[in-house]
Amino acid sequence: MIISDKDHCLDYLGINKYLDEALYFIHETDFLKIENGDYLINGEDVRVKVLSTITKHNDKVNLEAHNRFADI
Repeated sequence: MIISDKDHCLDYLGINKYLDEALYFIHETDFLKIENGDYLINGEDVRVKVLSTITKHNDKVNLEAHNRFADI
């Protein structure tokens, strides 16, 4: 899981080509003007799920891991 803000998301470029595509999408998207939902960036290989939610403080939750995808 990468925890960052939009201004620093491009600091993580170069880890994986698919991650790069997602990071560019995040960097270039105005999330105040986009609807919640799934966005296919590169077919099924790169998918962005936009979800508006109220998050919990990081000391109240556990981090999770995935084998097939990454949370950003």
